[in-house]
Amino acid sequence: SLSALTWAVSAGERPFRCPFEGCGRSFTTSNIRKVHVRTHTGERPYTCPEPHCGRGFTSATNYKNHVRIQQVGQLACEDRPL
Repeated sequence: SLSALTWAVSAGERPFRCPFEGCGRSFTTSNIRKVHVRTHTGERPYTCPEPHCGRGFTSATNYKNHVRIQQVGQLACEDRPL
């Protein structure tokens, strides 16, 4: 059986609201909301370990993609626009 949250999401509900006044956005999961809140706070908890890069990311997914691209050798950090 499906949970109440699964039913709500499948019905198009977005129960996780952004806590910042005036934003008005809402999300299907608390994790998506957490990543969104970082657009308000400026927090970028995932930082590239490569010397001279210093890029930070709001989500683990974006960070992992950045690292994967480097490992494949497609584009060095210093060649990427910020």
